[in-house]
Amino acid sequence: MNKEDLYEQHTPEAGQSAARSRYGPDLLPCFCICGFFGGGTTPLTSVSQQLDDESGAVLQTFEVSTPEAFRNAVHTINTGASGSYEIKLTNDITLNGNLTLSKNTTTILGENHTLSSTQDTVLHAAGTAVLNLGAGNYSETLTFEGGTSHNQGSLLTIDGNATLNMYDHVTLQNNHSVRTSGGVQVGNHSTFNMYGGTIRKCSSDSKYGLHGAGIGCSGGTVNITGGSICENSILFGGAIVLYNGSLNITGGSICKNAGESGGGIHLANSQNVSIQNCTITDNGAGSGGGILLIGSQNVSIQNCTITDNHARNGGGILLTGNSNVSIRNCTITDNNAETGGGIALMSDSSVDLSGTGNVICNNIASGSALSSACDIYLGSTNNKLKLFDAASMNRTYRDSGKKIDGWYVDKPLYVPSEDAEAVDVSSELTGGTGGLSLVASYRISQEPEIPDGGDAGGGDAGGAGSVLGSVVAGTAIGVGGYLVGTDFWLNTLYGFVPTNRIQLAEALWNRADCPAPQSNALYSDIAEDDSDAQQAARWCVEQNLMKDCTRTEQDGTETVIFKPYGYVFRPQAIGAWYQLDSLLKERT
Repeated sequence: MNKEDLYEQHTPEAGQSAARSRYGPDLLPCFCICGFFGGGTTPLTSVSQQLDDESGAVLQTFEVSTPEAFRNAVHTINTGASGSYEIKLTNDITLNGNLTLSKNTTTILGENHTLSSTQDTVLHAAGTAVLNLGAGNYSETLTFEGGTSHNQGSLLTIDGNATLNMYDHVTLQNNHSVRTSGGVQVGNHSTFNMYGGTIRKCSSDSKYGLHGAGIGCSGGTVNITGGSICENSILFGGAIVLYNGSLNITGGSICKNAGESGGGIHLANSQNVSIQNCTITDNGAGSGGGILLIGSQNVSIQNCTITDNHARNGGGILLTGNSNVSIRNCTITDNNAETGGGIALMSDSSVDLSGTGNVICNNIASGSALSSACDIYLGSTNNKLKLFDAASMNRTYRDSGKKIDGWYVDKPLYVPSEDAEAVDVSSELTGGTGGLSLVASYRISQEPEIPDGGDAGGGDAGGAGSVLGSVVAGTAIGVGGYLVGTDFWLNTLYGFVPTNRIQLAEALWNRADCPAPQSNALYSDIAEDDSDAQQAARWCVEQNLMKDCTRTEQDGTETVIFKPYGYVFRPQAIGAWYQLDSLLKERT
């Protein structure tokens, strides 16, 4: 909206109320006050005043270009009559220390400008204040930029009975907090509504469970209907940390975040949480790469995509501390953990996956073959699981081309075989005394052919097929022989055992003496500043040693990605080595 539209002067037609809102069609004539305002020493650029005949509330719009003008506007709002106010930036502004809004409704419009702070919190909403960042039908950007000072706090803090509303085209970014959440801290009885926008590259050194890299909430309410929370990091917690509060997500994406516990979402001692229509992908943590639940009950997860997350335990989701969750119509695939690649349950927790619509398969357990659990892990007798028929997913097992037909015990590492027995899931399962490890896979009457590189490769294995067949035929030599044989072979070729796609790509690229790829295009799921990984992945795809992957976005479009942490079968890694060997010989 331009200035002419904002300050258009006209008289309401008969029967119309005056100045319903800043964004309504009916505006009273505006007048401009220039000079000093509210006892301050710095002039505001302009102040327009409108009177709502129905409520008697005063609406003032402040155009500000300096820190002093912004402070004067906040002072006037805190001491002024009850009503709605607006602050419009006409320049980038850097504040020194935080400002508190204690009452009234304030809308900040960025006009493509940035509001930042050299120390402490940028803005604090308290009492009965309502703070709007942007607006539903406003398209200009507003950016909150943080800092890294020794006294840096959250970009925004709300407590008391305050409400913060964040809309599209608003970005909170680049803030490092030393004692609280990086982006937004939501206190007791306060509410944060995220309708859109982005919280990105915020971080925190906090070691307390009340703070999150992007959003931390203790005793308050967080509602998210859209936007993205990405590339945030914290020592303890995750992108969103909820302690004894309320969380309702109905849209948006949570991606590429990192934390020690719950890379995407960390729920602690919270009840009646609902997570719907959300994409949670490429997050990392020590425990619970996508979602971590600690002592949280009646949690519902529906229509979500939880993929490509990684952790030591519970790559997709980890439950502990008597937590319980119901999961419906969700896709949980390609997550990676040492134990429980998809979902891990510990200490009296339970999961209800009954019914149809869920897809939980092709997750990775990269730890010991004796404690794997690619898809689901139940750690004790007190863990309970209601599970659906795996065949109903209508999915194939990894790159085997074989349709998944059941749930199989994945401890030790499950290798499809002729005499394998599927787990009966018609009744509730428990972990038992030694735990229960499950993988969605298939039973075969004969060993499938070794793929020619499969997802990792895509070409001839350089004459290694017959030898590979003798090594990996699990029905002939068993799990122990398979692991020992391929371990020895891979260590002979690579010097280690590649377990994910980026490890394989970099090993192949290094063997070829690090050639530059033809394309400079970057993969969105590999860090932009990781030049070696970007080049290795692109070169291997160009040489047909590996293949691109795709990710389906919420709008139905497909994005080309690499899936750097996607699992690599041992035969694939061996085949790719010999394919590269043939390629290098052709070029010499």
